[in-house]
Amino acid sequence: MPNISGQDAHLPRSSSSYWANFFALGFFFAAIYFLHYFFPNLKSVWLMSFSLLAVLFPLVVYEILVLKVHRRESTGLADKLNAVDISRVLTKLLGLFGTFTIILVLYWYLPFFRKSFYIPFFDLLKIAGPFLVIICLVYFPIIDRRQVEPRDGYWQMGRLLLGKFKNVNWIMLREHFAVWFIKAFFTPIMIGALAGNIEELLAFKWQAQPKLFLSVYFFLVLISYTLDLIYGSLGYIFTCRIMDTHIRSTEPHFWGWLSCLACYYPFTIIDNYLVYSDGFYWMHWLSLSPWSYYFIGGTIIILSMVYGFATVALGYRMSNLTYRGIITDGPYRYTKHPAYICKVSSWWLIYLPFFSIHGSLVAFKYCMALGVISLIYYVRARTEENHLSNYPEYVEYAEWIKKHGAFRSVTRFFPSWQYSLEKCRKWNSVVWFKQNMSIVYLGFGSNLGDRHKNIKDAIVLLERSGVHIVRQSSLIETDPVGGPSQPKYINAAAKVETKLSPYELLNLIHSVEHDLGRERTIVNGPRTIDIDILLYDNIQIESEELTIPHPRMNERDFVLKPLKEIYK
Repeated sequence: MPNISGQDAHLPRSSSSYWANFFALGFFFAAIYFLHYFFPNLKSVWLMSFSLLAVLFPLVVYEILVLKVHRRESTGLADKLNAVDISRVLTKLLGLFGTFTIILVLYWYLPFFRKSFYIPFFDLLKIAGPFLVIICLVYFPIIDRRQVEPRDGYWQMGRLLLGKFKNVNWIMLREHFAVWFIKAFFTPIMIGALAGNIEELLAFKWQAQPKLFLSVYFFLVLISYTLDLIYGSLGYIFTCRIMDTHIRSTEPHFWGWLSCLACYYPFTIIDNYLVYSDGFYWMHWLSLSPWSYYFIGGTIIILSMVYGFATVALGYRMSNLTYRGIITDGPYRYTKHPAYICKVSSWWLIYLPFFSIHGSLVAFKYCMALGVISLIYYVRARTEENHLSNYPEYVEYAEWIKKHGAFRSVTRFFPSWQYSLEKCRKWNSVVWFKQNMSIVYLGFGSNLGDRHKNIKDAIVLLERSGVHIVRQSSLIETDPVGGPSQPKYINAAAKVETKLSPYELLNLIHSVEHDLGRERTIVNGPRTIDIDILLYDNIQIESEELTIPHPRMNERDFVLKPLKEIYK
């Protein structure tokens, strides 16, 4: 959509509070060491569970009381209650538990889930499973009454299981399966890795000189990756609409999925096929050069910490292959993809593939292998960028980073590295699930009869016809512009979502105007109601019937004033 304010892109507000996420980590580590000290025989699964809850609780309280995330438009929830529909709720619960059943069968059937690495996850599942069922039985009826679109993926899945295929939205159903594949695949990985890191932290032993620096190095790197796993685990577990942590869309492009899954077992090609070290690391190659030894070791620590802090910025909105809200705090304030940049850069320094005890030819092979891995992460970054460019807030963020980011001076010499919305669109990474609903801005005017009531009635009739009112401006009184002498107007604007095409929406508007008594007898004459399509997504139309954007809206204060009030 056009920038109606005429200002340059600004840094959008982050969906998650970096400092709240950072502060909450203190509760995790305090819980870990407190429980380990006072309850040394406590099973590791309980230790991990209580520690994750120690992070989650203060964050939920803060986000509800301070950030008021449950009132955000992006939750898809409204203050207006839907009618109680037991049949719809039961259908959605059937869809949920049917999805759970499929996942559990796959966990049982697929052999790689029997590895010891996954034991902590299944132990956690045994504990949390009964509580999860009870929570869902309470949560779903409550959320259903406030959902703007209650026929969501769970309802589509329920209809599928009932054999009622006629009204199933297959795009929403595909998105439902994609969301739950991501959650079912990555949650066991994060929980298994986090359990291992907790054991390492509790067993960590500090060494005195001359190995003190190495102890600091190993401890801080371990902490960095633990930060990533804490919020990674919570990110996949804690996806709920009321906290605005639900998954808004999944990666729509094949290459995005391929490049991401290639980094994780059992799909991984990194450890299975790409060898980039012969077992000697930076501390071995640089042990005889103190300056290089401390410089490289310190740089790896910094890169690893920035990698961990990047996930802290995401908080429990972290997850691969998904969009859950824009993040602009922490390291993301200075560059796009800070986690990938720092992780890959640290690997080059950790393994120093330029050296090999087997000679320069093998070292070249190691460099090629790590180069391929770097390319995989580059593709991950680019496909994520293409996916997120479906959302105007990310486009604004990326444009802001291009002008103000930490690497703006470097990217000027490499234009292909710079963000370009046009290049992103060439990948055809279209979020079809999101694009079922178009964002439209409407203008309203009335100067005959009960002017306030006319506008309110028009909005009610539009909503009854399936046009969802997202946000409505205040009503303002204005002088008439053009036409014969006539009474003052009441004007307003509304942001709406609709599945109607521009011409279908125009026909509906004409029908609403007719129902409210509008007569088109005098050009620019008085009217009971006038409804104009001001903006429709980012499209442009010029025809005899319809022009979008509205051709004269930038010349009319009675249009711009209410529009600027709601435009986001």
